[in-house]
Order: sequence, then C-alpha cells, then structure tokens
Amino acid sequence: MNAKLPFANPADSPLATSVQRIVASSLFQSSPTLSRLLRYLGAATDPTGTQRIKAYSIALEVFNQPANFDPQTNALVRVMASRLRDLLRRYYVAEGAADPWRVSIPSGGYAVQLLPASAVSAGATLDSTAIFGPKVAVLPFINLSGDEQNYYICDGITQEIMHLLTQSRELQLLGPDTMFHYRDRATEPVGVGRELGVDYILSGNIRLGGEHLRITAQLTDVHANRQVWTQSYERTLTPASILAVQDDIALHIVAILCSPHGVIDRLARRRPASDFSAYAAVLRFYEYLERYTPETHATACTTLELAVEIVPTYAEAWACLAGTYCSEHIFGFNPRSGPVSALDRALAAAQRAVQLAPDCIIGLYGLAQTHFYRREMPQFRDVTEHALALAPHRTDLLASLGLHLAYDGQWQRGLAMLDRARALNPLHPTWYWFPYALDAYRRGDYAVALLYAGRLNMPEFYWDPLFIAMICGQLGQQDKARDALAHMLALRPDLTTDAAAIIGILMPDAGLVAQCVEGLRKAGL
Repeated sequence: MNAKLPFANPADSPLATSVQRIVASSLFQSSPTLSRLLRYLGAATDPTGTQRIKAYSIALEVFNQPANFDPQTNALVRVMASRLRDLLRRYYVAEGAADPWRVSIPSGGYAVQLLPASAVSAGATLDSTAIFGPKVAVLPFINLSGDEQNYYICDGITQEIMHLLTQSRELQLLGPDTMFHYRDRATEPVGVGRELGVDYILSGNIRLGGEHLRITAQLTDVHANRQVWTQSYERTLTPASILAVQDDIALHIVAILCSPHGVIDRLARRRPASDFSAYAAVLRFYEYLERYTPETHATACTTLELAVEIVPTYAEAWACLAGTYCSEHIFGFNPRSGPVSALDRALAAAQRAVQLAPDCIIGLYGLAQTHFYRREMPQFRDVTEHALALAPHRTDLLASLGLHLAYDGQWQRGLAMLDRARALNPLHPTWYWFPYALDAYRRGDYAVALLYAGRLNMPEFYWDPLFIAMICGQLGQQDKARDALAHMLALRPDLTTDAAAIIGILMPDAGLVAQCVEGLRKAGL
C-alpha cells in the first residue's frame, strides 16, 4: 500500500488506519490468526491491481506452511479467507458500524478493497476508471440575425469555445466533427444530448444588428431535462474586432462554466455521496478550497489518498493531494506525526502529478505553491511563469498564483491577475478578497481593508476573524475587534502564543507579519 509511495507513512494511509482499527476490536482480538491474515493482505495489496496476491505466499508467510504447500490440493488459504470475509461482515454489523470506511476482500482474489461507508451502504463500488468529469457537447450557435453571412460568427464562437474546452483535463468533450452534424437540431439540446450520451449541452444564439452584437449561451442538464445556466453578452463589433470579441466572449463562457468553482463543478458536487470515484475525490478538494475547515480538509485528504491508491496514474488527484498536504503545513489542519514533513509530502505529490502529466495545471500550481512555502523562491517564480504560459486564462490558477505573487511582494501584478480571475468567473470563492484586504492593510488604508474583509464570509476559517480583528484593532473599533478575536481564538487557540509564527507561514514579509501582529495586539491579543 503506502509503502509504495515515496512520501507517505504506511500507518497514515486510509487502508492501514482502517485495518489497525479492525484488528484492535474485541471481535478480532479473539481471532489472532485472522487478524494476522488481514494485516498481511492489507500490506500486500497492490494499488495498481497488476500484482495478484498468491495463495502460496499467504500460506507460507501467514500460516507457516512448508515450502511444498500446494494451494490446488490444500484449501487452507481459501477457507481462512472465507472466514475473514465473514468476520469482517460481523465487525461492520456491530463494533465497526460507525466506521467511515469499509474494508472488504472481493471474491476471486485476496486483494483488499477500501470504500467509503456511504458507498458500501448504497451498494456502490469505486470505479477506478472514473477519473474524468462530466461529458459535455457544444451545439453550433444559431444565427438569429437573418443574414446568412453572419454564420461565420456563429461557427467562430462555437469553435473557440470548443478549443478552450479541450484545455480542460477534467471534462470529456465531444469533438467539432461530431457536433457540426447537429447544426439543424441546435434547438433540441436535450434530444441531442440523450442521443450522444452526454451530461450537459452548451448551446446559444447570435443576433447582430449593425455593430451591435448580442450572444446568448445556455447550459442544459440533459438528465434533468432543464436549463441550468444562461447568460447574454453584448459587444460592439467592427471588422477589426471580430476575432478579439469572439475570443473574449468564449473565454467568459468557458470560465464561468468549466473552471473549478464554476457552474459544472458546482453541479457535479451535488451528486450523492454514494457516487464515489477518483474524480469525486478531486471535487471534494475544490469544495475544501471554498470553506477551508479542518473537516473539509480531512475529507479531501482521505478521499484523495484513496484515489491515488486505486488510480495511481491520476495526475489531478496527486496534484490536489499536494494541496491538502500544503494546507496541513500552512493552516495546521489535521497535522500528522512522523519523519516526513507535510511539505516534503506535498513536494513529492506535486512532482508525481507533473511527472504523470506535464500539462497538469493544478499540478504545476501545487508545485509552485509548495516551493513558495518551502521558501524556495526562484523555483516558485520559475514554475509560476511556466504554468501561466500554459494556461493564461484559467481562473483558479490566476487567482491562486496572483495571491502568492502578491505575498511575494509583486502586489500590482498579483492583484491584476485576481482582477482578471474575478471578471472571468463571478462565482469565485470569497477567499479571492484576502489579498485585496491585506494590500490595503499593509498600506495603512484600514477602512478600505475592512470593506474587503467584510466580503470574505468564511466564518469557519480562522483567517476571516483574524483579518477583522487586526483591522478593527488598528481602527480602534474595540467591540468589533474583541468579538472577532474571540471568534478567531475559538477556531485557532494557539494564536494566543504563536501569532507571529502562524502568520509568518503564510507570508515571507517580516514587516507585514509584524504589522498584522500589531493589529491583533491592539485588538486585545
């Protein structure tokens, strides 16, 4: 299991933790032989599924059988494995009923399988091939202007949207050769979607009158038979601006629909918890990035660790796992003991993601972020520039790297990137406002800083009340400062004694750290 991973402690893996819990139960304590068998099978299971556990090896290493043991004529291993399956079923009926994970040994082999309890209770199985998100098709946009010469605008916007969608490694997109055959059925998105077997259909229309261009786009949920998003875009169109206008509108459509934290991402997260897949683990990570709580962090980390065990070639899962390990270091969420630090685990996971897929944008961001918090600033800047060159319009990348560039002292550039990210995706997480608040704070414009901090709306994340407390401390608003301080300490009590060290993890500017601590002192810390 995790012994195969270059950075992980086997005792920390979801499977190892589950096995340890099971063998410590009173039911398994009364059966040391089956406990020994379960430990062995858990350690010997190959996450890639390419190496089968042989009955002969089990017989010799677990049951101390002689070298001439013949599993074809001696049923010892099969019998004991059957007994172990029965004992596991008894365990989950009683002592293990509340366990978050279910260990099982599917018939036909001896490899151990681990699934979330919700998935098992619903009769689901983990789909090791489900590493992609929803299937999307783009219908040719309809020309409503009455001028057949304007079809080139319809085709241009359709093709540009398809081109941008192909840059997403998470979505499955039907190609233009298929979709342009459906030009005559562009007003039938549900029927076309069902025929093609896709989850969502993007369609739209174009109306041009003189220089006034109006483009309306709609996203239809094929399974629900309903429109889930629509937006109109109006521009002034001249012969010289046609391509620029097409590119700009296509960028806005794709950003709000297909970015992490966009419309499709949020719809995908509404799927039931029993629908567990490697892609669902990535969605849990994006959910964590909107709330930043220890609970959502634990869920994301655990499901991602399981995902990379089941699908070790899934670059996006490795990249998101690097993000959870970074958060363990930055925010102190769910810290682990052991000789390997959170940042070392993050670096190994991010490097693995980029090794598997050099164009994995979230992997490059994870690598840049890890270098930042290891204070390897030349490497951080190099990876940042490379990632931005590959995906200059991806909103989560613009925002995340913009934040870190700002904290690196490049405030103007970083905030400009955040401006662009917010403009492209109005559904962005509220943490995008943190750098704006901190920029105003460092400049001593505390009233403006408070306005930005008021947009955070992340009451479960200790940095939200921390910002309010330090800003109100500087403004002399003592009642509000004290309330925020109490809220902050309820979420992160160790800020009482380690404020400078905790804040200093996030930002390398010692002067700014001191200014933040000063505000907290004025608030009553």
